[in-house]
Amino acid sequence: MRIILTVSLLFVIALFTVSCVQKQPFVKEKVADESALVYLYRPLVHGSNDVGYRLYVDNEKISYILRGGEYAPVHLKAGRATFRAIANGILEHRVTLNLENGTEYFIRMLPQEGGDFTMKVLPKSIAILELSNTFLSGSELSIDTDNTKLIPPKPSQASGSVSDEISKLYNLKEQGIISEEEFRQLKAKIISR
Repeated sequence: MRIILTVSLLFVIALFTVSCVQKQPFVKEKVADESALVYLYRPLVHGSNDVGYRLYVDNEKISYILRGGEYAPVHLKAGRATFRAIANGILEHRVTLNLENGTEYFIRMLPQEGGDFTMKVLPKSIAILELSNTFLSGSELSIDTDNTKLIPPKPSQASGSVSDEISKLYNLKEQGIISEEEFRQLKAKIISR
């Protein structure tokens, strides 16, 4: 019985260690002169980190779902942009910004008692401190800039091989973050590069 408990404990510790290693800690990105950089993030809050917030900018779905202790960097073209976060498919909050090229913005989503949350623009000095305790949410996807405000990562920012990128897409599809159709379209774009 003691051996079973010891092996079980070691397995749990190994599983916890592996899951922690897979998350990428906050890394401040460079702000390009030709775009704005918006960090959307959720600090860790005791007891309310399981609910994922689906993110949108001007009704366009962003490829991230934020959970507690996660952030999502989004590069956008200058201009007016409305950011939405939806929790449990019901609760929704919005923030509208006038984005300027070469500028960083920070939007914090903070869970409240009763399942609601707040969505607020914060100054850099406060946001950077909170962001330093977060991890990157999901993976970046290449997005067709002809049909979107979102600016895809530059080739030097893209990570991994073709099979790695397709694997990441598959995981997003399995988690329900992207649809089967989105998966097929993005997979075709990756393969055609």
